[in-house]
Amino acid sequence: QPHHHPEPEHAQPHHHPEPAHAHETHHHAPEHQQHHPEVDQQQPQAQESSVEGVIHDMQQNSYDIPGLIKGCTYLSEIARDAGGQDEAMRCGADDAVMKAMEMHPDSLELQLEACPALRNFVLEREDFADRISERHGVEIVLRVMRVHIQCPELVEKACWVLQQLSLSEAGRRSIASDSGTALIVEGMRSHTALAGVQESGSLTIGNLAFDEPLRQQIASSSSVAAIVQG
Repeated sequence: QPHHHPEPEHAQPHHHPEPAHAHETHHHAPEHQQHHPEVDQQQPQAQESSVEGVIHDMQQNSYDIPGLIKGCTYLSEIARDAGGQDEAMRCGADDAVMKAMEMHPDSLELQLEACPALRNFVLEREDFADRISERHGVEIVLRVMRVHIQCPELVEKACWVLQQLSLSEAGRRSIASDSGTALIVEGMRSHTALAGVQESGSLTIGNLAFDEPLRQQIASSSSVAAIVQG
């Protein structure tokens, strides 16, 4: 658990949701579809089977990039609500997505779907953020970000993942120990005109400053200058 000190508000981790259109997608059944209570009772089990099936397919077909992209997209959608988020993590969706990211770092299309999936897995869940950080999720995201540092969309999506992971102590340590601050600064400087990159990068660095040792490290680096420039 992060230690809560009487510090300036901006120094405390920010729970900053992505723009509404990127998260709040609702799927409604057609109006003519009839309501069947007995069918509704089967839905949780059906969703569980679907999640497990998608993860199994991703694990068994790890070189099928189009299939992995579809799998990441599906798991990202499932994890948009709390029940789906819990189910996805229970079934090991984080491991499946991170394995795909590790195996295909050069596939920009895959990474653009994988990063939002990771972020949805940990959104406002410090326990899940700790779990992914402990399983080298930060290193995987930073590695992908380095490969695609000139792609503003990827940099922004990666920073949103890091922003959520930085809400946990394990995540903050991982970002700082893997030169994450410097990479975030590089991304911000590479895309100074893009508000999304500046916002996600600034919030992540602000979360790192929650811990005193990291705050001193940031103060002596070029991070603050990058935020001012952005």
